[in-house]
Amino acid sequence: MMLAAKNGTVAGTELLAHGAITQEAYYRTLANHLQVSFVEPGDIAMIMNGRDGSLEGVNVRANLIWCQLRDGRTLPVTAPDPRSVETLSVSLASNGLRRSFALTKPETLRTLLTRKYWPLLLETATRKLAYDEPAMSAHAGARFWQGVVSALLVLGVAAAFATRPGIASTALHVAMSTFFFSCVLLRLLAVLTFRAPATAPLKRMDPRTRPDYSVLVCLYKESAVVPDLIASLKTIEWPRSRLQILLVCEDDDVDTIDALARQELPPCFEIVRVPPAQPRTKPKALNYAMMFARGQFITLYDAEDRPHPRQLEEAWQTFLQSDESVGCLQAPLVKANTSRNALTALFHLEYAGLFGGLMPWLARVGSPIMLGGTSNHFRGLM
Repeated sequence: MMLAAKNGTVAGTELLAHGAITQEAYYRTLANHLQVSFVEPGDIAMIMNGRDGSLEGVNVRANLIWCQLRDGRTLPVTAPDPRSVETLSVSLASNGLRRSFALTKPETLRTLLTRKYWPLLLETATRKLAYDEPAMSAHAGARFWQGVVSALLVLGVAAAFATRPGIASTALHVAMSTFFFSCVLLRLLAVLTFRAPATAPLKRMDPRTRPDYSVLVCLYKESAVVPDLIASLKTIEWPRSRLQILLVCEDDDVDTIDALARQELPPCFEIVRVPPAQPRTKPKALNYAMMFARGQFITLYDAEDRPHPRQLEEAWQTFLQSDESVGCLQAPLVKANTSRNALTALFHLEYAGLFGGLMPWLARVGSPIMLGGTSNHFRGLM
């Protein structure tokens, strides 16, 4: 009750989030309290619906779906959010619907919806951008004019080297040198105008104002780093009742999934198994996992990342202090093995210059910045 008052939730939410009670025990007890049936996964013969009517296809986070049970009954099966239990109780009592309702666990609903609609979920993950924004997608490959220009360029270069190799070599050398010098000049400008980033101390915020935060971590053949990853993610300082950590794995990556199964995962951790299909890429896996995310804020990590425990807090407060034009934050990446050898030391220097100097300068002058593909924070996705 103290945690619920502190975080602006209810006792049931905190009990589930901290593992003080299992989903099975909570929803079975709740069904007895509401005097409605509790159904196991094996009791459900068929899902009658599950579509949410949106272009995204299926809402795999739905907490109510119509099902046909094996005993012949057809009725809505729900796994209500603990915050809505009181409302549900009043509705059942006033409308006499106790015999036409059933309760189950949220993970049961998600499993049933995922099992039935995975082809549509996969189609959404791989082709939605091509359907909605064809010009922004590489699904169709090069356009006709792009192919023509590329072919003419290749033929022109080949003809130049065949007929005038000396002039062609000089022109290529000048072009490549100009490009390299431009990269150096860009970094020199960042050095000459360098300003140490202002770091404001984090404010003491009312925990009740914190939103739900979803953390997406893609893993593929990463069984060796699973123990360190889970230990690091457990240190994240964010209310457990408002935190969702999705561990995104390819369904046929048995070693990684087994390694995760051997870990003691808190209730806020969920494993999302992506059906094996082309393209086998991180963007496809993230698109698929996004349909399971419930957070108003989203962050992405890689399996080798060790995020600072208060990174979510800093990102959230930065968003609060920024205007609506800021839709994404890039956290600085720091190498952890800088003293191993000369190569890792140079790698550390490169990252320090990129995230401590060049990218802040690009942001100040309003230029596009390079996202690291990890430790990115987004808002406004829900």
